[in-house]
Amino acid sequence: MNKDEQYLLKVENLAKSFQLENQKIDILSKVNFQLERGKIHALIGPSGSGKSTLLTMLAGIDLPDRGDIYFNETNLTALSSAKRHAFRAKNIGFVFQQFHLIDHYTALENAALFLEMMDDDKAEEKASSLLKEMGLEQRMNHFPTQLSGGENQRVAIARAMVYGPELIIADEPTGSLDLKTGQVITDLLFKLVREKNKTLLLVTHNEELAKQVDHLFEVKEGRICDV
Repeated sequence: MNKDEQYLLKVENLAKSFQLENQKIDILSKVNFQLERGKIHALIGPSGSGKSTLLTMLAGIDLPDRGDIYFNETNLTALSSAKRHAFRAKNIGFVFQQFHLIDHYTALENAALFLEMMDDDKAEEKASSLLKEMGLEQRMNHFPTQLSGGENQRVAIARAMVYGPELIIADEPTGSLDLKTGQVITDLLFKLVREKNKTLLLVTHNEELAKQVDHLFEVKEGRICDV
């Protein structure tokens, strides 16, 4: 594997600002970093430092003011909005702090949702298999309100991974869970990512969790630093 093949995602000279009334607020400036293929990365930094803003740009949801984001050989910043959306749907999975499950869908239906949207005729079969890997074999026909927080996050992880995206982005995935449950969820997420040879970018405030990753980055004064 050459050096370019080693990295799934590369960010070059990225900058983002917002206009607040008559004042320009610089959130990120001259951001340069890389995500190594098949590795687990964590991003830390204080609230308001630009972590969530960065995630939306890495996923192609928003565009930077300047700079480039390369996913393999694809420059996300050069794609049209429609092409970025299509690219994201195929290549990037999201895990959120608040789960974002559909209340009137069962665990199985939630996990199979994106595959169903892609007209995959094996959607439920694939989702069922992954939920079983996650210890939810007896809970697949339960609704989110009937599941614990940890179980709901397992379903959310399954939904993010079941269609095989190369990159998983997890934004504070244990933030709404107690410490013990959060560690169980983290162990499960890391295990799945490593077994399936995926790349993970995790945003967290949990210092113990941050110590368990392959690469740790910090947002500091608008830039990304190695820790």
